[in-house]
Amino acid sequence: MDYIIRKNSIVYVDEVLIDKTLRKYLIDLSKSYFKNIKSIRDTVKTKLKIYRNIPLYISKDIFLVPITSLNINYYINYSRLKETYTKDGITTFIFNDGRVINLTISKQIMDRINRNVEKVYDYISLIEYF
Repeated sequence: MDYIIRKNSIVYVDEVLIDKTLRKYLIDLSKSYFKNIKSIRDTVKTKLKIYRNIPLYISKDIFLVPITSLNINYYINYSRLKETYTKDGITTFIFNDGRVINLTISKQIMDRINRNVEKVYDYISLIEYF
């Protein structure tokens, strides 16, 4: 899975329509890895002081980062991301399998998202070290 899209309560996973709410899908996904979405969010809030657009590290293969573009909610799987670049307010996400999506996101917002991603990765590395 490269990304999830929620538009008007309709949820797509890699452009495939699923018959669940986003919340139900994320809960089911995290359960398959023996994780709890609420505890992930609470940990990120208390330990890393990230209160909005909370990244969800579920496993080394699933690290979902919420991004909103043109009133559409995306969860980009940063574990499957090859590279990103921003030009003229359009951010291009290129995934390992060659899939590409372009979102309208300013450089400042992408910088904040990338700082939050780094915080989570640093925290996970620290935990895995011990």
